[in-house]
Amino acid sequence: MSKNKLKIALIHPDYNNKVYETLSAPLGLCWISSSLKEINDFDVYCYDFAKDIELILTFKVKEYDIICIQLHSQETLKENLLYISQIKSENPDVTIVVGGIASELNTNYIITRDYIDILCLGEGEDTLPELCLALYNNKDLSSVKGILYKTINNDIIHTGLREISVNIDSLPLPDREGFGIDYPQWSIITARGCPFDCRFCSVPQICKNKVRYRDINKVYEEIRFLHDTYNMKKFFILDDTFTINKKRTIELCELLTNLKDIEWTCVTRADMIDEEMLTKMKSAGCIQISCGIESANNDIQSIINKNLNIDKVLLNLKNAKKIGLRVRCSFIFGLPGEEEKHIKKSIKFMCDLMPNEVQIYPYVPYNETEIFKEPEKYGLDLNSYHFLDKKDLFSPFIETKLLKREKLKELSELCIKKLKLKGYLWIPGDVPAIKQSLEYVVMTEFAPVQTLC
Repeated sequence: MSKNKLKIALIHPDYNNKVYETLSAPLGLCWISSSLKEINDFDVYCYDFAKDIELILTFKVKEYDIICIQLHSQETLKENLLYISQIKSENPDVTIVVGGIASELNTNYIITRDYIDILCLGEGEDTLPELCLALYNNKDLSSVKGILYKTINNDIIHTGLREISVNIDSLPLPDREGFGIDYPQWSIITARGCPFDCRFCSVPQICKNKVRYRDINKVYEEIRFLHDTYNMKKFFILDDTFTINKKRTIELCELLTNLKDIEWTCVTRADMIDEEMLTKMKSAGCIQISCGIESANNDIQSIINKNLNIDKVLLNLKNAKKIGLRVRCSFIFGLPGEEEKHIKKSIKFMCDLMPNEVQIYPYVPYNETEIFKEPEKYGLDLNSYHFLDKKDLFSPFIETKLLKREKLKELSELCIKKLKLKGYLWIPGDVPAIKQSLEYVVMTEFAPVQTLC
């Protein structure tokens, strides 16, 4: 007699302070779902509690053998772990598996929680199927690379890191249908990873500075499939640096011109665009580019190892606006090395460029980043550090030896005042943090890209 199928739940948890209009099918879990569904021994069920909070009330923990939960953000970690503890108390026998960025940055803290059974490191498309097969067949987990797990004696075993898969084209298409097609926006990934090594950023800790590209024709076919099958016309390209390869970017744009009614936006570096590329992007349906500037000071660029040339950035983004693209720029106030004069120079840069969208965050010293590991070297005052549930410019996470919390708030107020004089609306001051058609907007909490409305 054959065994019953293993029932697996994949959960994207709910979290406070979310902006509904930013939600898109969680692509990491969508790819994992596709990989798991290729195995006949598994029944896979997908839940996005952030999209549909009512699902939490009807979710029956005891129906599943394994529950896999994405811990996506360090800011949402505390409330997500509280929910997981409630799941475990409802069914102590269920196997709880977690993964995601927050798991990478807080590994030891998370795996020592008594309600967490297994923690996955790295990408899960190979690890989760292998892990679930081992659990299904009651095999020793020590052979499954890329996990931490607890023995019956509560010892923690680390099986070693799994090699990052180079050929991401071997993966099936992400299982968006598993999570439903009723999202307010749609995301596409054409490449994984980032080659840069910014000292404040958590991405290098995850991707190890490697970039793996998907075949451009496969990316186009995915977009065309979503367009033709579900009438999807608005896309957000979520690559860390979309335009890193000019030839590849132009090739995709030439393919996308076949879809006359799509609109899309992307994230990239402001020093990796030029007039030819931007013109091709606009003709292919791009309506906005989003660039992390962080600071308009070359000396601060050197400290954080982003190394943007600010003069070149200003020229490139002004060209983008001339071509007819909207421009979104994000900044960070309170970076290591910053003084009052540096933030005032960043404010002047904003006023000179006039990006359509200005997003400003307080500096967050994420675990495992280079700056976090050497606080004295970078002048962080760890005694002032307190982690919050959201990024709010007017509630700095940490002080540095050069800028105290009250001065940061004062400079933030100055920034908003100057931008409002230039015609900007302020989220969440003048208008709520929802997606809306606004020509010039400054955001001091996380807010959605104000395009693709």
